[in-house]
Amino acid sequence: MLDRNSLATYQLSGTIAYGEHAEGTYGSGSYGWSVFSYNEQAISLQTTDEQSTDSLNASGSSSGTTTLGGSVVNASGTFAAPGTGSNSLSCVQYANLSFHEVGSYTNGTWNLSCWVLDATTSLNATATQNQTDTSSTSGSSGRRQLQAPSGTVSVNQVNSSWANRTVHDEGTYAGGSLALSLVSFNLSGGGSFVYSTSQQQTLSGALYGADDFSASGWGNGSYTAQGVGSTTSDARST
Repeated sequence: MLDRNSLATYQLSGTIAYGEHAEGTYGSGSYGWSVFSYNEQAISLQTTDEQSTDSLNASGSSSGTTTLGGSVVNASGTFAAPGTGSNSLSCVQYANLSFHEVGSYTNGTWNLSCWVLDATTSLNATATQNQTDTSSTSGSSGRRQLQAPSGTVSVNQVNSSWANRTVHDEGTYAGGSLALSLVSFNLSGGGSFVYSTSQQQTLSGALYGADDFSASGWGNGSYTAQGVGSTTSDARST
């Protein structure tokens, strides 16, 4: 018989905040802003938590007769194989976006001396699995009692992973076009695992990687780009 219980929880929260400031004139049905600034930030957080348990109880019996040495004898036996298991998953996701611009608006044209965009996201997740199985067998044949050794096997496994991303852009806006003076991108992430059994065996490992890229220049001119990347890993058995 298999029994299973599970529970899942999901939560999502976030905020949006913005501010705007403008100074200027209004005439002939149009605005003219000599000073203009705008800021906006949006943040979101999502969490996931899942839990489940399994219980398996298998058992049985048999009986009958058999012929040994010309004699008919009774034979019977029983077996049992209970097992339990559990699984869990935990995950957190975060995002942050901010936007900033400063400049003026005259004669229907935007002129922004500062234009900045920043974005950040992150992810952290951990999954855990546990399993325990037990087995036993016994029986009789005639006057002989049979007993097989019982055994228990346990397995535990944990997997974790994470990732971070950031983007940064800055520049100016004039004449209907955006000129970025700096563009940067960063990505880093990694993971680890642990696998262990009741037979005193353990496997573990980890992986980490990162990439950084940035480009600086101005408008339609020449840009200088640079980047760095790295990856490391480790695995062991005990």
